Amino acid sequence: MAEPRRETVSELEFKAEEEERARRFDAVMARIKDGTTEEADFSSCSIGPERAALIAAALMADGKVTKLDLYDNQLGDEGLKALSGCIAANKKLRVLNLKWNGFGKLNQVGGPDNDAGVVAFAAALKRNKTIEQVNMEWNQIWEDGRKALAVLLSKKRYINCDDGLPNTGTSGGWNFNNPPVNPSS
Repeated sequence: MAEPRRETVSELEFKAEEEERARRFDAVMARIKDGTTEEADFSSCSIGPERAALIAAALMADGKVTKLDLYDNQLGDEGLKALSGCIAANKKLRVLNLKWNGFGKLNQVGGPDNDAGVVAFAAALKRNKTIEQVNMEWNQIWEDGRKALAVLLSKKRYINCDDGLPNTGTSGGWNFNNPPVNPSS
């Protein structure tokens, strides 16, 4: 008879980290739904596209959140598209951190070779008049996405799209304007 499979320490640690991320996600969502927070920090919560849609729905009903931090969440183009409807209609959000979320050409393993999520986001951002700062670093946004974002620049809006890659010709910053504060994590 075969022995039952035993979990290794690394598997147990991974499960514990995932449970902690889920607890953090649930706690922030509860504060948004209760209207008790102005800053929603979902950084490193392993959100993905499905949970991005939940966040978008919660923000549509919320009137308080001014800063949304989605750093390092594997949103991908689909998650960015899910957020776009909320971004277009939201009248309170001022700062949005989308750093390191897997949208753009290099991140689409086996996926589409375009910036469709970024282009949809730029269209939504065009309709939004309150967002002042957007951090999209480390997402390998290419020509289509950059062109769509570039038309949105004004003295009141700062967009950071530095991918940090020396071979793209954009290393050292694709920053527009001087930010009033640094939205980076």
